[in-house]
Amino acid sequence: ALEAGDPAALSACVGNSLESPACRLCPEISQTLALLRQSGALAASMTGSGSACFGLYADETAARAALPLLSSLPFAALCHTV
Repeated sequence: ALEAGDPAALSACVGNSLESPACRLCPEISQTLALLRQSGALAASMTGSGSACFGLYADETAARAALPLLSSLPFAALCHTV
């Protein structure tokens, strides 16, 4: 999916088995993931044990459009794959 440049297919592969327990311990993670999804992310998840959350958007235009909707978060940035 990544090589093909297909964000929708890639979004189906996003997941973290620690997400449920981390969300129970830290409700802010659930809130952040919900906000990412509401902002148009095709997928939202957390890194590792929850030190950061991320959203996968269809393209850069969609990601840029989401940034103002994420202004309530302590930190939000647009990143690219390398």
